Amino acid sequence: MLFFTQENTRSRKPADALVIPFWQTKDEKIECAHKIDSKLLQRYLTLEDFKAKKGQIHVVFVDDIVEKRAILVGLGKQEECDSEALRMSYSKVILSAISKKHIYLNVLFPKCKKCKPQTVIPACIEGMMLANYLFEYKKPSKDKKLVQKLFLLGISKSYLTKAKEIAKLSESVCFARDLVNSNAEVVNSDYLAKVAKDLGKLPKVKTTILEKAQIKKENMGLFLAVNQGSKFPPYLLIVEYKGNPKSKDVTVLVGKGVTYDTGGLSIKTSTGMVEMKLDMSGAASVLGTIRALCHLKSKRNVIAVVATTDNAIGPNSYRPGDVYTGCNGKTVEVTNTDAEGRLTLADAIAYSCKKLNPTRIINIATLTGSMVIALGEYIAGVMGNDDKLIQKLLNASKTTHERLWALPLPSDYLEDLKSDIADLKNSASRWGSGLKAGLFLKEFVDPKVKWAHIDIAGPAFIPKRMGYVPKGGTGFGVRLLVELIQSL
Repeated sequence: MLFFTQENTRSRKPADALVIPFWQTKDEKIECAHKIDSKLLQRYLTLEDFKAKKGQIHVVFVDDIVEKRAILVGLGKQEECDSEALRMSYSKVILSAISKKHIYLNVLFPKCKKCKPQTVIPACIEGMMLANYLFEYKKPSKDKKLVQKLFLLGISKSYLTKAKEIAKLSESVCFARDLVNSNAEVVNSDYLAKVAKDLGKLPKVKTTILEKAQIKKENMGLFLAVNQGSKFPPYLLIVEYKGNPKSKDVTVLVGKGVTYDTGGLSIKTSTGMVEMKLDMSGAASVLGTIRALCHLKSKRNVIAVVATTDNAIGPNSYRPGDVYTGCNGKTVEVTNTDAEGRLTLADAIAYSCKKLNPTRIINIATLTGSMVIALGEYIAGVMGNDDKLIQKLLNASKTTHERLWALPLPSDYLEDLKSDIADLKNSASRWGSGLKAGLFLKEFVDPKVKWAHIDIAGPAFIPKRMGYVPKGGTGFGVRLLVELIQSL
């Protein structure tokens, strides 16, 4: 989308439609949420089908406006308004525009007694930007075109800068969505290595890629074990954004980069494999976050680390019962090859602690099905060793509405991961398995380093559209992590 700002709504240029917001009053009547021509207002007030319910859209033809069409957007009751409600309502504007082939929109924004303009307008823009996304493996549809231009009416020019920032962030979310939605045969470890290299061409970004021989030299035996059955090489991707070279504060983001998960010899069912291209959603999130921070010219230092491979079946696949040694010297008995993500993450985390001098580490991964059972498809679980870091993540979650729920790491649960022949087992009983996965990762974190683990098994890839969040890959985590990092 391209953004333009115009001070005067009456001198606006023609577009395919004019977007007009409405509130629902206490007696279920409607009132316009923006000051417009009173004759137009009276016409809309008499519509029987439009009640201004939250997210309700009604398109009308109007001869006496330059656009000839108006998209009426219901915002619900003003006293119930918040940023997320505005995002959701204005996302419906874009979905309606796409279905009607409206590619140029003049947009009015609501006046709200409860919320400040600096909250209202960005939320509306963000909802529109994030909804303006399509990904389909089918013939190009003549019926679907993304919105190309938004003319932002009745606002000051200062909001144009904010709109551009939102656009850059939204583009990085869509970048992450594309990585997740693309075929696993395309987005393999070689492809992610190329993505990392391309990011290294951006200002203040440096990419280092460790290949198999270097990974072996670093004693990353857990990561290499997962790769044994694959036809694709393993890579450790290190993408560093240095926004403030004078600062020693460094946030390391470790993303799970399993490009496809068959379960290995502990094979999944065919139904269980259908969506397993999503298993690199954590990698997509951290790479998308680096991209966003660079385009936003952030003053923070951030490193994305991804151990990428697929978990395939072949003559050399790693086997249940075998023992492998991690980067920090701890040995792990493999009891389930479908618990591979924690093995790749463990080595990536241990390597980061040893080599990258992190102030804090946040890993993000589609790690356990039990997290979806516990929290559903739209909320991620977060746990870690530092309450202040967890609280900052929860604050960022509240701002972005990328929802998190804090979970414990009970030390006595670690007993279930003890092995008779190694330091740890990679899986144990199913009960509390999301927490045990977190406890397993904690064994590879330097105790001096602040650490948080985000399990996005639910919200990384959803079964149906939720307003501005599309079905399939969602890009979950990019907005959350950017919000957190910018607040540090």
